Amino acid sequence: MKNLRKTLAALIAVTMVMAVVAVPAIAETTGDLTYTPPAGYTLGTEDGAALYEYGGYDILVYNVSVSYSSVRDQSEADWNNYYRSMYEDMDYSVVSGNVSFTNIGGYEYLEDSYVLQYGGKTWNVLGYSYILNGRWYELFYRSSSFDSEGLQAFYNMVSTASFTPAAQFTSVINPAEVYTQYATNVNSSGVKNGPTNYISWEVKNNDFVAQALTTYHYNYGNGSDYPGTISIYEDGNLLGTWTAQGRENNIYWDIFPEITMRTGHSYRIEDSDYSTWSYNSGSNGEGFFWLYGYDIGSSSTSTTTTVTPSSNDAISIYVDGNRVYPDSDPVIRNDRTLVPIRVVAEALGYQVDWDGANQAVEIHNSEESLYLTIGSSSINHYFYDYFGNVASTESIYSDVAPQIINDRTYLPLRAVGEALGAAVEWDGNTRSVYITSGVGAVG
Repeated sequence: MKNLRKTLAALIAVTMVMAVVAVPAIAETTGDLTYTPPAGYTLGTEDGAALYEYGGYDILVYNVSVSYSSVRDQSEADWNNYYRSMYEDMDYSVVSGNVSFTNIGGYEYLEDSYVLQYGGKTWNVLGYSYILNGRWYELFYRSSSFDSEGLQAFYNMVSTASFTPAAQFTSVINPAEVYTQYATNVNSSGVKNGPTNYISWEVKNNDFVAQALTTYHYNYGNGSDYPGTISIYEDGNLLGTWTAQGRENNIYWDIFPEITMRTGHSYRIEDSDYSTWSYNSGSNGEGFFWLYGYDIGSSSTSTTTTVTPSSNDAISIYVDGNRVYPDSDPVIRNDRTLVPIRVVAEALGYQVDWDGANQAVEIHNSEESLYLTIGSSSINHYFYDYFGNVASTESIYSDVAPQIINDRTYLPLRAVGEALGAAVEWDGNTRSVYITSGVGAVG
């Protein structure tokens, strides 16, 4: 899989200068990011980033596709290790460095600040990164002197930057109308914003399948600008981060994780927008939530949902007229067929790789790849040029997320097939799926 972002260009690399005159301060837009670079720059590009040169310092603006949904997908320590390794791989000596989460202008950024040495020269670098809709945005400053006026101008640029989501997901269902409520801390007392405690609990009886989770962003009746992400941790380890779907002016944020919470283990919920998340003293300072699902009746040693398909309900799959046989039976979730995808992808001419570190699957050939993360409804689609470089990307939304079932990875068949340019048709009479390559999606 491609790196989290394109490898940062060498800090002293020769650049392609696109303009040779100083330019006044004008608002710029890339993707969902709007920013105003300080006036007086010479404009160029470097490694796919917009480059603003000021003589004593440079500012770069990155916009690349990622599989992460939030900067909170990793801890500060993990990000620090990532950046240090990246710079060391580029033969820079890391003199000092720090990574932290910080709130600027109402957005939670990942701040990375490093002092580097290369070829007898010292470089000071400072970056602010934000992830939205499957895109990594970074405002990046570099200088061999840390010019104070330049640094202040850069900080002003960051503090006035804004993000406008290009795509917002709206829930098509209210979980309370479909699933059984398992737990909630919602009460009728007055609410305010900004929980002071994490939602956490231990599963004490039977293992539990979490089908849906809702957080509440009343925000004095204003709701939130857009639904963010919700993360679930088991024993302090991240199980997954899901992009939420909003209801009623994004007051309600819904996710549909379909994960098993195990007896004897502790769980914690984190929401990406504490500034609008509602709570009160009756919730013990925890953000309001509703959890929906069901007990599976007995303790299990597995971290994944257990499903036993009936042989009478077996689903047949045909690719270009030829039947293919997955190593596990397909299942239906929320009226969508999920399958162990390898046999289907290979029949369509693609390879399948498992990214265990990120709990993700990559389906690829020389021209394109799909990157799907367990529990996430967002599919990242990359297109490559003749030289194997990423030429363009798109994000695809699937109404059912990839899941691990009976220790097998199941992916949404229609979403994957259509993303790869195939037509996917369902025959309910014979319980068969027909996939035809190279003809595009059929409505």
